[in-house]
Amino acid sequence: MIERWNQFWFHKESSHLLGLLRIFVGVTFLLKLTGLHGFTSRFSGTVKLPRHAFKKRSEYYIDGFSLDVPGFGWVPKPSIEVYQDIETALLIMCFFFIAGLFTRIVAPLLALTWAYLFVLSQFNYHHHVFTFVLTLLVLGFSRCGDHYSLDAYLFGAVKRAPKRPITPIRMLQILVTVIYLGGTLAKVNGGWMDGSYVQHLFQTRRMNGDFAFVAPLMGFRFLGSFTVVVETLLIFGLWVPRLRRVTWLLGVALHLGIDLTMDVTTNGL
Repeated sequence: MIERWNQFWFHKESSHLLGLLRIFVGVTFLLKLTGLHGFTSRFSGTVKLPRHAFKKRSEYYIDGFSLDVPGFGWVPKPSIEVYQDIETALLIMCFFFIAGLFTRIVAPLLALTWAYLFVLSQFNYHHHVFTFVLTLLVLGFSRCGDHYSLDAYLFGAVKRAPKRPITPIRMLQILVTVIYLGGTLAKVNGGWMDGSYVQHLFQTRRMNGDFAFVAPLMGFRFLGSFTVVVETLLIFGLWVPRLRRVTWLLGVALHLGIDLTMDVTTNGL
């Protein structure tokens, strides 16, 4: 049992996959920071880098009624100017993270800075924001810069990079499993299988994407059942090598459909 435990968590493999995950997560996080997410995003005509969460002092609640996160009330609250400076720093670090430049320094700083903003207030309790916290922490303290990075190119580390423990990959696999386990349990008991909840989303115009009109054509029951089946498959399919590719393709199709029919920002990604 101990040998199998160690094999599961710590056997060494090439860190190429970590490099690809760093790029994908970095690009997705960049879309969140800039607001350029989604095929159905509506733009006002101007793009601001970064896209500040608080544009006016009257909107800024962090230094007033912030509703402290339990255990983190001691964390100093920044002024709105400092908060916006932090968002700018996040954007710069995100570019470095994607490119893999000074990864061993930038990646942990990026992860800890985003975690700091998350624990400033319970108003930041959004599951996709929390998912970014966990994912960035895992990648930030891994060796995700060994491959597909400027570090590897500039310092000639591509050929010398040794195999690394698979621990970060396992942590992210478990994270995905837990997310879809919770989502599936909620949907099974939430009117998805008979299509009633999907119909409710359509009738209340929460399905407001450019391709929302296809929902009645495909059938609310089919869409609801398809969502539950794919999310159920995502719970265990990524653990089974023979099912991994099919699971991945169905997962991409599901979230692409979500993004085309609903404005759910980075949650759809």
